[in-house]
Amino acid sequence: MSRVMQMRPLARALVDAGHHICFAVPPSLGGVLATEGFCSERIVPELDELSDIAAASRPDWERWTPDRRALFLFAVLWPSLVLAQLKRLIVDWNADLVIYEEGEFAGPLAAAKTSRASASLGWPGPARTDANIRAISPVLEDLWSSEGLGHIPVSHRLYGDCSIRTCPPSLDREMPPSAILMRAGGGISSCPSNWEHPPYGRRMAHATLGTVAEYASAANIFDQIVTGARSADLSLILSVGPELDPSRWHDPVHDIYAFNLVPHDEVIPQAMATILHGGAGTFWRALSHGCPLLVLPRGGASQFRNARACVRRGVGLALEPTSVSAESVASSLKLLEQSPHYRHAAHSVACEIEAMPRAESAVLKLEAIVSERQSTKH
Repeated sequence: MSRVMQMRPLARALVDAGHHICFAVPPSLGGVLATEGFCSERIVPELDELSDIAAASRPDWERWTPDRRALFLFAVLWPSLVLAQLKRLIVDWNADLVIYEEGEFAGPLAAAKTSRASASLGWPGPARTDANIRAISPVLEDLWSSEGLGHIPVSHRLYGDCSIRTCPPSLDREMPPSAILMRAGGGISSCPSNWEHPPYGRRMAHATLGTVAEYASAANIFDQIVTGARSADLSLILSVGPELDPSRWHDPVHDIYAFNLVPHDEVIPQAMATILHGGAGTFWRALSHGCPLLVLPRGGASQFRNARACVRRGVGLALEPTSVSAESVASSLKLLEQSPHYRHAAHSVACEIEAMPRAESAVLKLEAIVSERQSTKH
């Protein structure tokens, strides 16, 4: 959800400039986009169904590392299931340009197969490191070679004709040389239907592990977070995602308030820290509000990149998966609260985000790319 909705500013700017756009998304996101006034076409399966499909075909799936799982899910399985659908939609729509988020590996291949221009919209976290690119290159080589495009350079397989980076430059040490900057967008701003405004009268932390079941359905991690927050004498607002029952942790008597989803733009500005898994959406949103972070990466290379960038920039702390406990959470929260430099650094990044170019500037670059490609055809 968050990655789709981060495209909103660019999509809106394209529409305002007179262009027609269409999202290709799993069925569950079509209604959300419709409420935003965007056209969408469905592709299947749902993202949360990928793990079940993978587990059914890989008997040792449960023993795979998170990085290996993510690589297989998004660079092997997902493209194999949606590539034909995307090519058909591109041709049916007579699209001039394919814009894809940076973890979507079928998009650039579908654009290349249909001779369309393409651009990657980066997550609002650091770009892939050289080590990440080396790890993924053999998989992309197999994927593109299977479509007769093995000669295409790795950089184009990842970034297309243009890389749009939404990460604040002070956090992005591996930015592609040809990248352009654009301020990221946020998610849906309306309140969830079951939202009850908790009291904000005392020191409060906010915790979320996102909405992707692979990472969010971690009741044991929420147990450690709740116990740690109570040990640090903090109020806590939990967003436990769509799969878990918030009543397990909801305890207003002890200032613990749990919901499936919360309106981040309301909660985060009230928080002394945001506890998160390192997903791009909450990572960016917390920093855009100048809120210090405690990152508990759950899996996937980007979450660990975000955690390292958070520590390096001084906007928060990170705990490795094997180090997460009630005690480590409590001590980290106490340090974030007692050391003002974390909030000062987070405020500095918030100012940096606010100053980033808006989507309209990216539209001009994309128009130039399409125009140049069309002129070479004639």
